[in-house]
Amino acid sequence: RQQPIILSKILPVLENFGVAVFSAQTYEFDLPEQPIWMQEYELTLEHVDKVDMQVVRGQFEDSLKQIWAGRVESDAFNELVLITKLDTFDVVVLRALSRYMLQARAPFSSAYITQAVVKNSAISISLVELFHARMNPQHDEATRLAKTAELQEHITTALVKVDSLDEDRILRWYLDLINAMV
Repeated sequence: RQQPIILSKILPVLENFGVAVFSAQTYEFDLPEQPIWMQEYELTLEHVDKVDMQVVRGQFEDSLKQIWAGRVESDAFNELVLITKLDTFDVVVLRALSRYMLQARAPFSSAYITQAVVKNSAISISLVELFHARMNPQHDEATRLAKTAELQEHITTALVKVDSLDEDRILRWYLDLINAMV
């Protein structure tokens, strides 16, 4: 409403989802009360093989709304919204933990941490599931312990297959931080 979105504001947001924008078309609807603009973008997905639009359409729309409203940051972590089943606030958990790592003097840059989490998206999903298993107050103690043990085993097995020693260390930082939460 009021005016079309300025491309220089929306393009970085879209690119943080792991897409490249090839073209944009703006349409104006001249309504009696006020004009409305609609913008259409031609996008190419970097990891198109990992995207299930039936799963991520709602996640993407919600995440874009949250970012545009200023409630969520726009950074490369948002690619997880498109390539996994993680929603906006699951990604917020991973982002917050990465910031804690940096404050705790982890020997990795923010960009490298993000890259490791996105590249190892299956482990990232398991880490978020572990966070929910440990922190969800609706779980009784027996359910919490069983689910936590199952996820711990799954993550530990998956970490063996991580190619890079640094990525392994980053993901283990996440695991240790989640396990240390009270």
